[in-house]
Amino acid sequence: MMLKYLLVFLGVVLSYFPLKAQSNDWILFTSDIDGNREIYLMSPDGSDTRRLTNDVAEDIEPTWSPNRDRIAFASKRDGDFAIYIMNVDGSGVQRISGANMGNYNSSPNWSPDGSRIVFVSNTNGNPQIYSMNIDGSNLQHLTQDSSESVDPFWSPDARTIVYASNRSGNFEIYVMNADGSNAHALTNDSTLGSDSPAWSPDGTQIAFASNGGSGEIYIMDSSGANVRLLTSSSDYYASSPVWSQDGSQIAYVLWKDKEKRSIRRINSEGSGVLQLSSADYEANWPAWSAPLAISAPQSPTNGFACPPSLPPHLIIGQNARVAPGDPNRLRSSPGKNSDVLALIPAGDRVQVIDGPVCADNYTWWKVNYGGTEGWTVESHSTSYWLETENSSGGSSNNGSSNTIPSGNSSYPHQCAQSLETRLAVNTRIIALQQVRLRDTPTSSVGLALGKGTDMLTIGSPVCAHTDNDPGKAELLWWPVRIMEGSRNGQEGWISESSTSGYNVGIDPTP
Repeated sequence: MMLKYLLVFLGVVLSYFPLKAQSNDWILFTSDIDGNREIYLMSPDGSDTRRLTNDVAEDIEPTWSPNRDRIAFASKRDGDFAIYIMNVDGSGVQRISGANMGNYNSSPNWSPDGSRIVFVSNTNGNPQIYSMNIDGSNLQHLTQDSSESVDPFWSPDARTIVYASNRSGNFEIYVMNADGSNAHALTNDSTLGSDSPAWSPDGTQIAFASNGGSGEIYIMDSSGANVRLLTSSSDYYASSPVWSQDGSQIAYVLWKDKEKRSIRRINSEGSGVLQLSSADYEANWPAWSAPLAISAPQSPTNGFACPPSLPPHLIIGQNARVAPGDPNRLRSSPGKNSDVLALIPAGDRVQVIDGPVCADNYTWWKVNYGGTEGWTVESHSTSYWLETENSSGGSSNNGSSNTIPSGNSSYPHQCAQSLETRLAVNTRIIALQQVRLRDTPTSSVGLALGKGTDMLTIGSPVCAHTDNDPGKAELLWWPVRIMEGSRNGQEGWISESSTSGYNVGIDPTP
């Protein structure tokens, strides 16, 4: 009992300390370390545990967005299990599955372009697989039969979804097109039950769990061929495999009878098993991230990493104000030991003029405060100090409006709150899906750029309706320059985001 209280204390303490700056990837998981199932983060070696949710209801089955800036999960906080989305620091929780979708919605998984989520729902009685936009719209029923279909996982090329189904009388691994067509079995063994499939990052292999006497983790080619045993768990059960983003390791869950489930890690060829979580509390449903692509760009002269849990929300030229609480400090340079030029009381306005820079595990912006220029902190690994000024709040120092800065008065639109920027001027970015380079932010046609295209933002963003028609969708546009291939140096406009997701993200390896 004393050990349990010590673990609870450690979990609470760790949740208030910053994540290690040198950590590049993280494992999400669900744990009852505080007595209730909540969502946590930990490093791949099991250290740096940090709680993300804190609700009296159960929060389970977390999964990363492709950009690692948001997390989808299932929760009972509205009574029945529903699908929710939150920021990577646990803030901004939003329910996205509808109230008329049965009492059990679970197992969310993001599409590679970040625009849709596939999940399980018992809307029609049996658990079936559905997909929807990340705002809950455009619901599609993908598996439509009298059997149970569970554990969906989108392929890296976005074309197919692998899942488990008992339509043959026994749970087997199936794959179908992303629209639900052409479903067919990859495994066929009536003596075993197989579930929890997970694609490898390169799409060539699938890890899954299968229970012949004891549960084990297997790996097979994406075609279903070349099945091989990965774990040797004796009389334990292994389940819920998930790949590291370089494909070299797999995290999975291990348990026995009434024992608590714990998370292990193993090399993808079967060696080097490492226990990541304590057997004294439950740890379940791991989800392994890549190094966070959506984070503040690093200053070329600074080696510190920005807080991975709090990407910057400001842009150069924007007005911001100090969030409620302690005054913010205006410093002579971006560092917590730099000289303090002024104290900025809560509610006072600043104008962002340069940045961001990452130092001392803080995100810093250069600002103008009543005519004095200096550096101040937007965020730490646990909270924000600066917030975007809205039209109704904040005291005025300079009388400026809150409209996103525009290099062209023809595009005066203010961005919708749902189109929050993750970029900054002079940032190397990549296309997360096919995008179009346009002559103007409202052009109806443009040059198609493939996924992974390397670009550079060369000016401030503008907000504009497509085709310059207020009745059409509003998008956030950046002027960019292509940095590769035969079109190296060509300039134009691309949209960062729409209401259904992000089109581009910061290049993690510029």
